Amino acid sequence: MRRITVNFLNFDLDYFYGLKDYKNIDSFGGDVITGELRANLLSADAATHNQAYIDLFQKTLNEMHTSLIKPSFFAGADANFDLSGDNMGTAMSDYYSLYYELSGDMSNSLGIPIESSDGSTILSVPLVRFEDNTAFVILNSFTVGTNDQIYNEDGTVSDDARQYDTYYFMQYAMQRIEQYAQENDIIIDNVVLDFTLNGGGSLAAMINTLGFLTNDPVQYVTGNLLSGQTSIEYYNIDTDDDSDYADADAYDMYDWFVLTSPLTFSAANLFAAIVQDMDIATVIGEQSGGGTCSVFTLVLPDGTTTNISGSSAVFQRLNYEQEVAVGGALIESGITPDIVLDSQYFYDNQTIINAISDWKQQG
Repeated sequence: MRRITVNFLNFDLDYFYGLKDYKNIDSFGGDVITGELRANLLSADAATHNQAYIDLFQKTLNEMHTSLIKPSFFAGADANFDLSGDNMGTAMSDYYSLYYELSGDMSNSLGIPIESSDGSTILSVPLVRFEDNTAFVILNSFTVGTNDQIYNEDGTVSDDARQYDTYYFMQYAMQRIEQYAQENDIIIDNVVLDFTLNGGGSLAAMINTLGFLTNDPVQYVTGNLLSGQTSIEYYNIDTDDDSDYADADAYDMYDWFVLTSPLTFSAANLFAAIVQDMDIATVIGEQSGGGTCSVFTLVLPDGTTTNISGSSAVFQRLNYEQEVAVGGALIESGITPDIVLDSQYFYDNQTIINAISDWKQQG
């Protein structure tokens, strides 16, 4: 069983691990699963081979789309991987450390004190805020709600839908922006989408969100790293939910900006890539966190279950007018911002507005 499992593991990672070439791995059996690691994976002792899986997936592959889920059958029905401390891997531990740091900065900079149900005071961060002619919209993930979460019993959209579904939250945010502009008799020029804590989520929700920025079909490049096949997918988005996918219902009267950080990962990273490709928004902030491959769930013969970066990937077209094969590039390393902004200014409204103003003056 141990030999079968290790052979199966070598085969699957050689053919279905999407970042094999990116990490300069020729073969897992020859370059990675060797020596002590191989010996420990072959061990019949469950504690030994489960620690070897941690060493392989969490520490060696060490990236956010690869993580262990469930240990082998031989560890017992109630067993779980201990992914605390060093077992987590530096990619995940660094990610969570930065998340706590930036989320704390956001709360301290933007939080409004409110009294909670138990009488204590907490800081509530408004998801839509305004400064001068600029609106800031915080999107911490891309989500799609269930029918029960979105619709009332009579089929109308619930007022709570925006809490569960990014599409309806974006509709709410655009209404808030229009309302604020009317009440204060000003013109909102800029909309900043804050992705500094956005670790990704639903690809469908991400595509729907892009429809608020442009009336052109949303398009992005996909590729299969195993077969070499590439394609462009096109989506028309019904932004105002009137079942007309051809009308001009996007909010392209605004200048759009996407604020990114190293936590801007996966679908959020792809969002930044697409807006650069389509020239529909300007990316501001720090290099995004990457994440180009779709998650692939791998179940080994001994029952060990893990997610890995699969062979289906998304690309950024470096030259929008050229063919995909000429212009495509992996975005695993993240998207370089058009406007560089240090993380200490992520939640400083005026500094962001000044950076945008300087960018516009430079043409």
